[in-house]
Amino acid sequence: METVRTVVLGALGIASCLALLFVASQLGVRWHRTVISIVALQGLVYQGALWGGVTFTLKRFDVGGSYFWLYAALLTSVAGMVWALFLLGATLFSRRSTD
Repeated sequence: METVRTVVLGALGIASCLALLFVASQLGVRWHRTVISIVALQGLVYQGALWGGVTFTLKRFDVGGSYFWLYAALLTSVAGMVWALFLLGATLFSRRSTD
């Protein structure tokens, strides 16, 4: 597994999950928004677990260097999860009847 390829695919995965959340926030149908938010949340949880595991493994083996991008990926994943949970909660507990 090539390092650059893994990083690019991980960045694309996080970006696609965040794009899904943006699309979900624009939808008017409640169940569409719910399903897309859950899919994006699941992707962000998996991305967070992946990059958390990589960070933990590298720190455990005392690999030198900067962990800036790994922490940035974790922070972006957590921020996306918070956004997804907020959007999901707002969708499920809103009084607006959309479909």
